[in-house]
Amino acid sequence: IAVSLSLLPASAFAQLEEIVVTAQRRETNLQTTPISIQAFTAEALELGGIERGRDLSIMVPNLVANPSGAGSSNGQFFIRGLPGVGIYIDGIWQSAAGFLESNFAEVERVEVLRGPQGTLFGRNTNGGAISITTRAPADEFGMRMALEVGEFNRRNATIAVDLPFTSTDRKS
Repeated sequence: IAVSLSLLPASAFAQLEEIVVTAQRRETNLQTTPISIQAFTAEALELGGIERGRDLSIMVPNLVANPSGAGSSNGQFFIRGLPGVGIYIDGIWQSAAGFLESNFAEVERVEVLRGPQGTLFGRNTNGGAISITTRAPADEFGMRMALEVGEFNRRNATIAVDLPFTSTDRKS
């Protein structure tokens, strides 16, 4: 049976985009990394409506974010029912206190690693780890702004400005 190339859809020739993750403390391809991992770019977080730490459980199966009490910003994360999920921002451990309400405005990538991660991230990561990489400042002037309006007179504004600092800017 001969198949004409003109009958195949254009998507048959499309290639997958390479996704680079830093789950093993070095940049690797997601397809070849031997860890159960779910990675999100800033664009994927924005399209999924993920704005805060508590929203991660919407996109990640088996991730449960439990606040520790009414009106409290402290929380505990469970992955696959196991406690002990470490939170790391740019490779530095962070307390879960306040993470549920933390803003993802200047985040480049979020990686959720399932299973024990004690070898790479230290003890108390029996359930897994949440690794957040923040956006690096740009080399030229730029600005990003987001405005939100909601019910009950809710108004949110997020503004980020990149200012270039180089040795040529200094007057000596």
